Amino acid sequence: QLRTRTDQIRSFIDKGSFASIYVPAFQAKDLALALDAHKDKLPAEKRRVAEPAIAKLVRVAYMLDAFGDLGNKQQITEAYAKFVEAAKDIQSSFPAQP
Repeated sequence: QLRTRTDQIRSFIDKGSFASIYVPAFQAKDLALALDAHKDKLPAEKRRVAEPAIAKLVRVAYMLDAFGDLGNKQQITEAYAKFVEAAKDIQSSFPAQP
């Protein structure tokens, strides 16, 4: 689900639909916060990656919302790169669900 939201954000950026970015960004934020509730079940090494990645994704989701409202593609693109990094770290920390 996190990957889907990341792809949706990329699609909105590519189309120039900056005002729509907030929907998948906040959905991804909610997913990350839901995973945060389960981080204690992770091995210590994965938890060390997951905790800052979740915090980063939450912060960047708000940045994407703000930059989307402003319509500044450079800021959006830079924030999206940070969002992707955080999403990848989160995905690598949590086992895939069937």
